[in-house]
Amino acid sequence: MAPRWPARRILAGVSPASTGPSPSLPTVAYLGPAGTFTEQALFTQDDLCHGELIPVASIPDVLAAVSSGEASAGFVPIENAIEGTVTDTQDGLVHTHDLLVQREVVMPVQLHLLGLPGTS
Repeated sequence: MAPRWPARRILAGVSPASTGPSPSLPTVAYLGPAGTFTEQALFTQDDLCHGELIPVASIPDVLAAVSSGEASAGFVPIENAIEGTVTDTQDGLVHTHDLLVQREVVMPVQLHLLGLPGTS
């Protein structure tokens, strides 16, 4: 039986504190690259995943993209099974950027270890 890891908690829809009318199709910066658990969780959000998706290399860069207006929303991890609390996200929200959290997405993660028969 494959190990079952705890769910990853993702902050979805991090937006500027000064909220105004939102565009019908948002520009969403997310912790990339494509294929990450963050992107997978983003695809569960119909109102966000149909916008322009921008994979970004780091959590501080996602938050900065939202703060600068380059993106209308951001999607970043807040907790995971490896690190626990993701301090880059919390530090950025508390100390660096004036952003609001709009929602939380909880995504169960299941990992599989595969190998060829006879491999030790």
